[in-house]
Amino acid sequence: MRLIPKLMLSVVTLAAGLFLTACASQTTDQQAAANANGWSSDVIGVKEMQLSADYWVNKIGQPDQLLENPMGIAAFDKKAFAKDKHMIDLERFPAKLTDGEIRDMVLSLSKPYGSDLYGDDDKLLGEAGYEAYRANLNLDGLADTTDVRYAMVVERASMRTWPTDDRYFKTLDSKNLDRFQENGLFPADAVAVLHASLDGEWLFVQSYNYAAWVRKEAIAIGERQRVFDYKNSTDFLVITGDKVFTTFNPDVPGVSEVQLEMGIRLPLLKNTAD
Repeated sequence: MRLIPKLMLSVVTLAAGLFLTACASQTTDQQAAANANGWSSDVIGVKEMQLSADYWVNKIGQPDQLLENPMGIAAFDKKAFAKDKHMIDLERFPAKLTDGEIRDMVLSLSKPYGSDLYGDDDKLLGEAGYEAYRANLNLDGLADTTDVRYAMVVERASMRTWPTDDRYFKTLDSKNLDRFQENGLFPADAVAVLHASLDGEWLFVQSYNYAAWVRKEAIAIGERQRVFDYKNSTDFLVITGDKVFTTFNPDVPGVSEVQLEMGIRLPLLKNTAD
């Protein structure tokens, strides 16, 4: 778990050292030639030309048409948060939660799966295994009332059913879907921090659309207002590549070669150097 000043240093370095890679598009003729040369995919029906953005843009009659203006987008978002109970406006989140409220949130998520699960070692997850995970929930450590803390995500992080990296699967021969994986968080996401695991390695957090366990080193806790000032900055960069990385920085490892996915928004800070 990191303190927010480190995060603010990271923001400056991220904004200054962001390295956006451009993917050159092949022409249709080049793609056809690539297919003729034996290109293949294990995804049924996918052709190499379909991996180019131009392939899809050229199918749109008016690719530059404005679909919605900023006011319309804001209105849509406001309606979504008002009507969908799973969408949480963190700026309106309660300042305090009771023991019972946090307990109910944790137990609604951290409960045995509805069918048998097998680990990476091919062993069946039994009651003894679940009991060990339950103990790490640290529900006996809840105070009568908990002050909600706020944080920013500083690296891509998994949101987990239980406070563990252990992976479990429904069958022995299919290990491509971890049943303890709930959701994901990305750099610059804001979260409310509600509880900590018994081993101190995990935090139970609420994002704008999900509540689950994340590793503590993936977030930086700070003052509520600073978190939302960062999140709501009107000057920002948006990642438009499918996956880009910050440049290598040996002096600040926390922001060196950080993976950033499409859609991530980072505040653009002014250069205050003399």
